[in-house]
Amino acid sequence: MLTGWSYYRPWEAATGVDDATMSNRGQFVYRPLWHEEGPVTFMGKVYPDDGMKQAQRALTDLAGRTETAENIAFKLVRHFITDKPTPAMADPIKRVFLRTGGDLKAVSLALLDLPEAWSAPLAKLRTPYELEIAKFRALGVRYTSANYWVVTKTLEALHQPIWACLSPEGFSDDTLDWLTPDGIANRVESALLAARAFGADLKLPVLDLSRRLYDRALSSATSNAIARAYTPALALTILFACPEFQRR
Repeated sequence: MLTGWSYYRPWEAATGVDDATMSNRGQFVYRPLWHEEGPVTFMGKVYPDDGMKQAQRALTDLAGRTETAENIAFKLVRHFITDKPTPAMADPIKRVFLRTGGDLKAVSLALLDLPEAWSAPLAKLRTPYELEIAKFRALGVRYTSANYWVVTKTLEALHQPIWACLSPEGFSDDTLDWLTPDGIANRVESALLAARAFGADLKLPVLDLSRRLYDRALSSATSNAIARAYTPALALTILFACPEFQRR
């Protein structure tokens, strides 16, 4: 059913093939000639051949299933709260998903309503990709062609290169898969690299930035370490490497 679903590839955009341009490069395109014709039986239901709508109808049906709601609920709890979500944590989110027809804002608010969201220890480690995005957001720095190497080289060192996951399931969301000796050492190195690359972009003292980011969640140990740093670059390195920044 998904045959024909494609995107404008770079070489097509460069040569102007099939209406591809540099402005729509990477965007979705449906290619009717690539679509495999005929009805498809999927999960006990027959979907007639209706071009792109065939897969759209199947995806819509999947989105409304209880199993989908449960899977998303468990993934959200696993991502934000704990590596070992329980049915008691996931059920409220699942119910909201089904009641609202998959309203992700309502589902996110249900996640915040969980007691565990506020009582569980901050044990979830940011993935390398999340960590790099957090650095850009903290500093208010935009990702450009001039600084892309800071991100790409760091992600390669931390074993989460962009668009290079070998599994269709994506990279792991379990803390222990990233909490390795090699991973921790490279996280510290990446903090130092980012501080050197973006230290000049600081618009306020690092301690003030830290308090703005974490307010009362900023520990005294981290605050004191940043205050004692003898250079702004070292202070920024400590911020990027501290537990508050490394965890969700």
